[in-house]
Amino acid sequence: MKRIKTSVFVCLLAYLGFLMGCYVGPVPTFDRGAVEGMQPVYEEDLIIEKTGSRDLINPGKILSYGPILLVTERQQGIHVYDNSDPANPVNLFFLEVLDNNDVTIRNGLIYLDNGPDLVSLKVTIDTLVEVSRVRSLMNFDQLDLSEFPSENDVYYECPDPERGPVVFWRTTTLMDPKCYKRR
Repeated sequence: MKRIKTSVFVCLLAYLGFLMGCYVGPVPTFDRGAVEGMQPVYEEDLIIEKTGSRDLINPGKILSYGPILLVTERQQGIHVYDNSDPANPVNLFFLEVLDNNDVTIRNGLIYLDNGPDLVSLKVTIDTLVEVSRVRSLMNFDQLDLSEFPSENDVYYECPDPERGPVVFWRTTTLMDPKCYKRR
């Protein structure tokens, strides 16, 4: 009889410990206005656009390619300069490349990451041509990203299944978020 009481007591303690371990606090109130959170990036958002030149803010890697000089802007894209006169490089244009971290050149092609995609480009002083794109090649995070970000205790923009698969999440300022993920 004593053994049964002890077993019941141990089971109750284990159950209470389990319940207490699951409690991570209340979900915060959904503040109105701007808050930092996570925004889904969909496969359709992974495009490379040629825009006007802009100033360097957070430069990264620098590459020389014939008369072209490439300077990466971390997480944003690549500045393209005419380096025909190295003493006076001319800022030609900017390639907006979402979530770009690295770039290299081989056999006349520029290889870069665009989120989880590997892209090859042919860039000249006047043109930009996307030669190939391998989707999700660098998606090392094997989590299903379609429902919520992998981060915990974070506001996030609720994904829209109509827009297709979510390929990654980025930190940004959200207006009036409707979703929150806790542990």
